[in-house]
Amino acid sequence: MKGLLEMELEVLDEGREWIRRRLQERLQEQIDAIGAVCPQAGIMLKNQRRRQLKLRSVSGVLELNSWYGYSRARCLGLSLS
Repeated sequence: MKGLLEMELEVLDEGREWIRRRLQERLQEQIDAIGAVCPQAGIMLKNQRRRQLKLRSVSGVLELNSWYGYSRARCLGLSLS
């Protein structure tokens, strides 16, 4: 039989994982909604491709698929996340 401390730690870990997954889903939805557009110029990125981006948060590591490419207007490499 588990003690109170073990159960509490297990529930805290489950809650942290739920928060991490929910945060990851919401951020990915925002990235997908923006699309491969230059945030400064508002035009589509040239040579656009997806790039995996890992962010560390209080809840754990978030793995996102962001857009990456070059802005014709700014001639810079941009990662949109």
